[in-house]
Amino acid sequence: MARYFEELAQLQQAYSATIAGLSDALLADLRTAVARRDVYFVGSGGTLPVAELAASLHQRYTGMLARATTPLRFMETSRFAREATVVLFSARARHPDTGIAAAHARAYGHRVVLVTQRLKEDLTGDLGDESLSVLTLPRLPQGDGFLATSSVLAMATTIAAAYARETLNDHLEIAPPLTQLRERLLVLHGEAGRAAAHDIEVRVSELGLADAQLADYRNFAHGRHVGLQRRLDSTSVIALISPADSALAERTLASLPEIADVREIRAGSDTPAGALELLASAMSLPLAFAKVAGVEPSRPKVPAFGRALYHLPYKRMYSPVPRNPIDRKLGEPFGVPKALFELYRTAYTDWIATVNETPLNGFVLDYDGTLVRTPDRFELPTAEVRTALINVLELGVPIAFATGRGASLYKGLREWIPQRLWGRVLLGLHTGAWFQELAADLETPPEFESKTLAALRVLVESGTADVVPTGRQVSVRPKVAIGRDRLRDLVTSLTANVVAVRVESSAHSVDVTEAGAQKKSVLEYFERRHGPAFAIGDQGDIGGNDFSLLAATALSISVDECSSDPTRCWNITDSSITGPEALAVALRAAVVRRGRFALRLKPVLDHR
Repeated sequence: MARYFEELAQLQQAYSATIAGLSDALLADLRTAVARRDVYFVGSGGTLPVAELAASLHQRYTGMLARATTPLRFMETSRFAREATVVLFSARARHPDTGIAAAHARAYGHRVVLVTQRLKEDLTGDLGDESLSVLTLPRLPQGDGFLATSSVLAMATTIAAAYARETLNDHLEIAPPLTQLRERLLVLHGEAGRAAAHDIEVRVSELGLADAQLADYRNFAHGRHVGLQRRLDSTSVIALISPADSALAERTLASLPEIADVREIRAGSDTPAGALELLASAMSLPLAFAKVAGVEPSRPKVPAFGRALYHLPYKRMYSPVPRNPIDRKLGEPFGVPKALFELYRTAYTDWIATVNETPLNGFVLDYDGTLVRTPDRFELPTAEVRTALINVLELGVPIAFATGRGASLYKGLREWIPQRLWGRVLLGLHTGAWFQELAADLETPPEFESKTLAALRVLVESGTADVVPTGRQVSVRPKVAIGRDRLRDLVTSLTANVVAVRVESSAHSVDVTEAGAQKKSVLEYFERRHGPAFAIGDQGDIGGNDFSLLAATALSISVDECSSDPTRCWNITDSSITGPEALAVALRAAVVRRGRFALRLKPVLDHR
């Protein structure tokens, strides 16, 4: 195992390897995951500074809320949060805390992303769940010792690239190590230095090398200066400075007594690259203490009780209670007036009864996010979903797909749906602008004739998004981290003078279609042929690309996002089951009774 100073010497190489190895697909998957909702960034020990950086960048670049937190704090508070995305950082993904946090996140309906050095197929237990998205970091030149170095920088670089890759340099400016520091550290920082400040605290505290106190430049002025005065002789002030906070930092430091031991670490820019410079530079601080203390930071002696703490069996102390469909519909589990809750409880009970009493003439299904999870949209549906759907077709129940996809779905379905069943499948492609029978030869899609591409050209030229025309639909796919609502508003504004277009969002893109093309058109076409059908999608909220479909009939089910309408667009599972797993539940509920098809759904009990 390399010694700590040798690990530090490899940071530049680790940064370069990460930059070179980051694929556009990996960054796009990460942007898709975080751009959709508010985000919890969860880290423990050495990865908590990465979570701090991620939360800062998420709020800066998307305007959405973000929180950096530990696994335990996340578990203690996640039940009270509206559905969000949870990003877990764990290089080796072996610590039980990471798995337990993932289990809690899934139980409450949060989307879960793991950023790690391991491959998805190597993960087991709570981290081996199929619904968990895994982003595997590029291979690094060497591993870490006790204090993570290269893996922390690689994770931080990946996050920075996801939000603003164009701001990152090929080379990282790392400051030389500080020397002769005192036994107590006061670390002052602005937003760019927040992650580095937390990194300093982690490193010196984990090894017991020094006491570290963190404060931003203005919070320091609220009483902490008294503590500094009392311990001035034993304190080194570490000032983390970026151009944005340099004026405040310099005025603050100029106010300190002349005998104060002040050390500065500066970043060259206010971009994410500047935050990475501060983070990498901060990693060398243990060297200022380690030799005197007789400690090798990469391999300190770990006490027996420390190993016991690490593997403490505490999972049963924190058993999650998933949200029921009523709480999911209301959007928040607590603080809802009792009368409103009772209104939804009654509506839910009535809706279940209506569904169970209504003959089943067929299904109209969304595809991305419903049959396949968004990160897996280029893969086949799971075996569970394929079996459930084929069983429905075997019963004689016809199915239509209402999707933004085009010819790729026609070809994909023919790979796994038996040919004898193709005649029961209709495709409403390009959001209902193009109807295609699965059993028929593939037709040429109609062209999308409008000024839309010209109106959206600015997004391509600025590097904000890719604009992909396919037949009578244009898909706008973000290349930077931008909130779904913000991107949809931007596209809507740019196309405001284009006659007769519709703008809707999916989990991974914003789609522009002709005004007459919408998913409910597929439902209407299908029902003229077969009678009332059950509609199932995942983006049923206002602005979601399944809203028109799920709002068009009371016989509508969402496997994820719901509208507020109490008469339709309900979840049929608690928050621990979403996406394709929830679809499989619905499809398995199709039965034949007295020669007629029907759904038999069981109410999900109120957990309150």
